Amino acid sequence: MTCPRVNEDLMKCETKIFDYITRSSGSPSYEVTYAKHGFVVDIDKNHFSCGMWQLDGMPCVHAVCVYKSHNKGPKKFVHQDFHKSTWLNVYSQFLEPLPQCEDMSAQICNGRRNPTHVEHEKESRSSSSQPAPSTSVETSPSEELPQTHRLEDGPKVEELVAFLTNHLTNVAPSPFLRT
Repeated sequence: MTCPRVNEDLMKCETKIFDYITRSSGSPSYEVTYAKHGFVVDIDKNHFSCGMWQLDGMPCVHAVCVYKSHNKGPKKFVHQDFHKSTWLNVYSQFLEPLPQCEDMSAQICNGRRNPTHVEHEKESRSSSSQPAPSTSVETSPSEELPQTHRLEDGPKVEELVAFLTNHLTNVAPSPFLRT
């Protein structure tokens, strides 16, 4: 038994077969023509010149024409992957449910601060006499964060550009890049 979607596709093919002409070209080979286009169908080898059955495993319109001319149902020739029993076997295994958002523990990462906060701290520091704390997290004096977390203590942009320019000019070109 095939899946419902496959049955719908085969029914669509069966409604289109009246526009096609089927001629025998030998014992297993047939020629199916539509308008000015001809397609070769070999039912013993399951070879079709349109290539659709080889791609998706479902009989194309040309194969349905040949099978209907022999009073055979095309459902027998659908690939095993499209049968209902295959789908039931695939999904019969127990699937572990995903945890809810409440069950997941929140992970706190100390990363770079938002640049707008740094500019706001600089403005407030210049307007008031008290220095602003180095982070937005409330810490006790014994838990003060190291100086490496302060953005204003880092290297200047000009120094970084000079370093990268000097470093990149001394690197040999990659053999994989086209010049």
